[in-house]
Amino acid sequence: MEARGKERIRDFATYMGFTHRKITPLWPQSNAECERFMRSIGKSIRAAHTQHKNWKQEMFTFLRNYRATKHATTDVSQAKLLFGRNIKTKLPTITPKYQDNEIRETDKRKNDKMKNYADTRRNAESSDLKIGDTVLVRQDKQNKLSTPYNSNPYKIVERNGTMLTAKRDDGHMITRNSSFYKQVKIPPTIVNSEKEQEQEESSTQLRTSGRMNIAPAYLKDYVK
Repeated sequence: MEARGKERIRDFATYMGFTHRKITPLWPQSNAECERFMRSIGKSIRAAHTQHKNWKQEMFTFLRNYRATKHATTDVSQAKLLFGRNIKTKLPTITPKYQDNEIRETDKRKNDKMKNYADTRRNAESSDLKIGDTVLVRQDKQNKLSTPYNSNPYKIVERNGTMLTAKRDDGHMITRNSSFYKQVKIPPTIVNSEKEQEQEESSTQLRTSGRMNIAPAYLKDYVK
């Protein structure tokens, strides 16, 4: 059933001409625009329910006003970008002229500003994890005795930007953002001890000392 559902989504994307891009699990920041919009819709539905109004009608009213309002990032309403004109609302408006290049430059400038602000607040650092590294995966806290990271180590097998896929020895795979991983290094003593053990197992010849044993002079009378 799951495979059939994925096939239908793939066929629908091909038919409509868009690319279906998966986001990182448990990382809503990668789909922040949709997450923030769902928050606004939920607020309007709760307000309609509190005022005993038809929530579907109020949701349509909210969507109409949202699409006619100038966007904070592009400085242009979504209806203007889609239809090339502003849609009619109950508020009087003046339609200014915009250039497509100006909108793109404004969008890029404000997106970069928001990213720099978020990175500064979170003390974000670039991840240097690469394929083949041994890592631990952050886990949810179940009780006071649970550790922040799962003690079973994984190895990075795939990287797509900040989305990393790791695999465990038993075959279990997990995909998370790079902030969910903590790199661990195998101590050199363990590696050296394993090599020494292999050398001892492969060697069958015993070592003997070449030193000659000579009896001391005061024992000459006792030596036959």
